[in-house]
Amino acid sequence: MASYDQTERLSGVPTARDILAVPACRAGKCLSLHRGADGEVCSHAQHQVVTVLNEVSTFSTRRIWNSAHLLFCMIQVAAVSWSLLTPDPFALVRDTSLDWIENAGDLLMHAVVFTVLSATVFSLCLAIVGEIPAGAVFAMLGYCLTVEGLQEFVPGRTCDPRDAIANVAGFALGFAFVRVFILLRPAPAKA
Repeated sequence: MASYDQTERLSGVPTARDILAVPACRAGKCLSLHRGADGEVCSHAQHQVVTVLNEVSTFSTRRIWNSAHLLFCMIQVAAVSWSLLTPDPFALVRDTSLDWIENAGDLLMHAVVFTVLSATVFSLCLAIVGEIPAGAVFAMLGYCLTVEGLQEFVPGRTCDPRDAIANVAGFALGFAFVRVFILLRPAPAKA
């Protein structure tokens, strides 16, 4: 079999066997698998193949994580909606090892639940869009207030303005966590 250098000199294009057999640049100018010393993308065919495969792999992995993140958000919204719009949400944990949840402060529970929910939703927006759209902020704020208002129509529940304030405080805290994360994360690498 001709070496990579011979194949490149003879035909200008290495064969697939040569691409798989050569893990790094034989020309000695590459610092990594697909970047040249001058920062330009290396033109060697095996590096282009590796770059394409890495991009496909990264896209697939990102897509799986975003799908899982979206599913987690949907489960959280369903759980929060169910717990706030059910006549007795503590019936599930009563007489179990989780019965301490019923004794936790109501306002604290509202704040914690909406902190986690809004942080999850906003981090999903950040992962998919790259920023937090104003529509997502207003939708979460509307959800915080609407779900509390709907409790007025649930038997055994009341619409308490203090709960609505705790919901909004949790929303603001979750939003603040994600904003701080945006400020502290490292800048993306330049391509």
